[in-house]
Amino acid sequence: MVTILTLNYRKLGVLAAVIIIVLIIYKDVVWIYVSNKIEFSDKGFLKNVLLDQVTYFDNNGKSDCIIPLHDDIMIPGKYAWIPYPVERRHSGPFIIAKNSGERIKYTNYTFYPLTFNSSFLINNPNICNYAENLTFLIMVHTSMHHFDRRKALRDTWANPRLLKNHQSRILFLVGRGKSNIFQKSLEIESEEFKDIIQGDFIDDYHNLTHKGILGFRWVTTYCENAKFIFKIDDDIFVNIFLVIQELLPKLNAEHRMIACRLLLNETIARDGKFAADLDYFPGYKRSPLQYCAGPFVLIPRDIVPEMYEAAKSTPFYWIDDFYLFGILPNQIGNVSFHHVASVNNNEDVALKCFQDEKPCTYLAAYTWTQGIMYKYWESVLFMYKDLVQIYALNV
Repeated sequence: MVTILTLNYRKLGVLAAVIIIVLIIYKDVVWIYVSNKIEFSDKGFLKNVLLDQVTYFDNNGKSDCIIPLHDDIMIPGKYAWIPYPVERRHSGPFIIAKNSGERIKYTNYTFYPLTFNSSFLINNPNICNYAENLTFLIMVHTSMHHFDRRKALRDTWANPRLLKNHQSRILFLVGRGKSNIFQKSLEIESEEFKDIIQGDFIDDYHNLTHKGILGFRWVTTYCENAKFIFKIDDDIFVNIFLVIQELLPKLNAEHRMIACRLLLNETIARDGKFAADLDYFPGYKRSPLQYCAGPFVLIPRDIVPEMYEAAKSTPFYWIDDFYLFGILPNQIGNVSFHHVASVNNNEDVALKCFQDEKPCTYLAAYTWTQGIMYKYWESVLFMYKDLVQIYALNV
């Protein structure tokens, strides 16, 4: 009996040693567990999720996340941790497993935005209808719970009933929530205003490229009559009267010109929140392409279908400004840029400028503080009352 136990202990010792050696050698190996039951991490996150999930984590225990099981998602960086479901794709590192419990090394794959064929969870296809002279479709990137920001935009400069001679429409692009807490309220809001477009992807900053492509798809399908697509974030105030007076003539005089705050020779971040993986532009310290800062971009509608089609063959990149307004314009070619310097990101400075006695030349300003959108708006209505009389129908 003693001999048998000794042999068993020796076998167990050898087996343990082999396992340790394998784990050391394959430190980059990722175990994947696929089941209808979540494998929770020690962080105790995410208790209300759908079935059919995938749990990823590395052997060192430094990385784990839970994301919905699709054929077009990616694991984050080897030692990153995401505490909620996120759908992301890029050209690597990416892992994929055919069988439950299969272990494989990181492999490079190439993937593309997931919103080409995914469903609209909410669609309002008639937003652009019945507008004979539709100058602007204001396409707003927003989040489900930003009800107050959407209200502020509808109440002020983006009101679709504001302008005369230059009609505008507004749509709000959202994804789905990490829970259903805001879904019913969003559906009620959509029923009332008919301006919500919801895509079937998790609403997260890593998925803003998916949101942008969803917008391009919607414009291509449902809004042929707009002259310009005004892509903004929901925390941006725009002096729409000054845009019409100063910026619009320049865009009308040029063909295929995008107006935005243009970024040139930008440093490529390799760490931090907006880090680019090393397989993107290897050897480059600065961006090889010029591109637009995304919160304020004015795009000729004519090139949007081209950009949308180009995305179908352009590998995904999760930083939306660079992908949507750098890579895609470069792909389709023959696109020029007009640099808009007058976008202010300091609320106090912007408000002082809008309330000054002399005209403020800011075309746009950020609105991080609640109520600041309305203060900007009231100040602009007073400062530019001559332009208001020319361009405004209902104030």
